[in-house]
Amino acid sequence: MPTEAYLRTPQGGKRRSDAEMRPKRGIAGASATCRSRLAVASSRLADRFGNFGAVTIPASPFDSGAFSGYDTLVSGRGVREIVLAVDDVPRNLDVIEAALAREDWELRCATNGPDALRMVDDAVPDVILLDVMMPGMDGIEVCRQLKSKSHTRTIPVVLVTALDSPEDRVRGLDAGADDFVTKPFHPSELRARIRAHLRVRALQRSLQARESLLRTLFARYVSDDVAQALLRDPQLAGLGVKRSRLTVLFADLRGFTSVSESSPPEEVVQILNQTFLALTEALFRHGGTFDKFIGDCLMAFFGAPLASSDDTVRCVRAAVDMQAAFGEVLRGWADTPFAGLGLGIGIHVGDAVVGNVGTERLMDYTAIGDSVNLAARLEEIAARGETLISGDAAKELGDTFELTDLGVRVVKGRAQGVQVFRVGVAK
Repeated sequence: MPTEAYLRTPQGGKRRSDAEMRPKRGIAGASATCRSRLAVASSRLADRFGNFGAVTIPASPFDSGAFSGYDTLVSGRGVREIVLAVDDVPRNLDVIEAALAREDWELRCATNGPDALRMVDDAVPDVILLDVMMPGMDGIEVCRQLKSKSHTRTIPVVLVTALDSPEDRVRGLDAGADDFVTKPFHPSELRARIRAHLRVRALQRSLQARESLLRTLFARYVSDDVAQALLRDPQLAGLGVKRSRLTVLFADLRGFTSVSESSPPEEVVQILNQTFLALTEALFRHGGTFDKFIGDCLMAFFGAPLASSDDTVRCVRAAVDMQAAFGEVLRGWADTPFAGLGLGIGIHVGDAVVGNVGTERLMDYTAIGDSVNLAARLEEIAARGETLISGDAAKELGDTFELTDLGVRVVKGRAQGVQVFRVGVAK
């Protein structure tokens, strides 16, 4: 018998190859051809199981409506679920087709393990009905390979087999099988088990969608590595408002207000977008947390939601990269009024309250406190191309960077002066 994957066409035992069966169609619906095939398959069922036909069976608890909410649960997918049946005996596939004929699922069939694995790689099914006793690669090995791959590991695998000893079930469970159906099976039981696993698949897709959304939301504030760490262990985040030691950074454009007054608004937005893209990439590259844009200013911090012993060092490295990246942005505006812009950065280390601040409808993950204010004041006195840090920040850098002591400087809003250092190149 040729080894080929196909959609079921039981009438006359004829099968279609992959090339012939496109576009693929399912078993649901009520076309004349489908009804004819169903009658043939039902007759074969009757021959094999007597009055145990798949179409004329009496009502069973499995079809009592207990799963009436299932369609609503999975309706978000927008396409029919795919059931892949794998069995080397075509008549067994006929039985499965007849059992599932009333369901709005797309049935795909394979007659051997390698074909089944190829079909799964082409289009991931939602449930796999897998015979165990097949020549060559048996169902246990197919199941083991499916469960060893990340993109197929979560597909429910139901072993449909005449083997029913505890040892056989242990072998299947050890290979990763999710369920068993013993031959000969009642069609209603098979359908009910498929529904149960499809509900699990729907929940898996829902969780995956939520995780993707969370990753997207996290990516607005932190680097991809930090986002992945938070998703793996949400307790690391500690997103409630709490007191933390932070290294706070403010970066602001110098000369932007005067230039923007005489420039087309489209160009103003373009230079802002290019600048913020360059700055945030530098920030995330060193593991910082984005706080907000304030006009032509960026606020960020290191130390939350994840803290590290080298937060200040990474913050200053990010500032150095920001200055370099902004220089590259300006090269693209060399013959425009924006060529004279500069970037001033201020950094300070100290305690602050960090967390979600706002209302139930509108919240902002931010840092608040005197340390934040001092970083902003240092940014205000920084000249074009200058990065200024406080004495507290300088103490945590050691000899990592060349620092120029600018002495005690008076900053707005503080009664006492602040020891200020200018950051040079990294050593």
